[in-house]
Formats: sequence, structure tokens, C-alpha cells
Amino acid sequence: MGKRSAMRTSNRLAARAAQVAWQAPQVATARLGRMAAAGASPSAADWREAHRMVAEKAAAFAESWQAMAWQGVRWQQQAWASWWRPFSPVTPMTAATQGWHAALRVVEQGLVPVHRRVGANARRLSAKRR
Repeated sequence: MGKRSAMRTSNRLAARAAQVAWQAPQVATARLGRMAAAGASPSAADWREAHRMVAEKAAAFAESWQAMAWQGVRWQQQAWASWWRPFSPVTPMTAATQGWHAALRVVEQGLVPVHRRVGANARRLSAKRR
């Protein structure tokens, strides 16, 4: 990964994190408002939403960890493969820089499922309020 590619990855990661940070409280507010409005006798739709919320969190957590693990495996395979390549006299990146770029990719892959779910929930729940 070159310097430009690392910058794009870093910018994409920052944008996704900002979107999640902006949309997650909106989703929580919509869901908590719905729970408060239901009071002691929630409807079947309220129960479905509550179950969906719990199931989504578990699924996003699992997908996130799986994506990060696979990205880590890819990085490890690339690192091992680089040992078998002939050494070049000039290396564009140090091992520390390569490790930093790999870590960026791992975190980015972990944020993708969370970003996707939070965005979908924000759109779905904001459409219901209109």
C-alpha cells in the first residue's frame, strides 16, 4: 500500500467513523422514543423492533470481527509471501509503516458492517417518523 492508498484508506475510515458517530445517537433516540411511547404495553411491532435491535447488534459484532480476522489473515499471508520474494535494495516502506497500513485496513474492515447497519437503521427509522 502506497502513501496515497494509505491516505485514501485513512480518509475513508475517518468518514465512516464520523457517519457512525452521527447516526448511532439518532437511531438510539428513535428506538428509545418508540420504547417510551409504548410504555408498559408494547405492541407486536415494538417487540419486533426490540428483537431486531438485539439481533442486529450481535450480527454486526460477529461480522465485524470476522472481517477484521480475514483482513489480518490476508496481511499475514502477504507478510509471509514477502519473505520469499527476492530482496530489493530499496524498500518503499519500512516494516513499521507496513504494519500501520495493515492495521488501518483491519480497522476499516471491522467498521464496514457497523457502518452499513447503522446507516440502514437511520434511514429506516427516520422514514417512519416522517
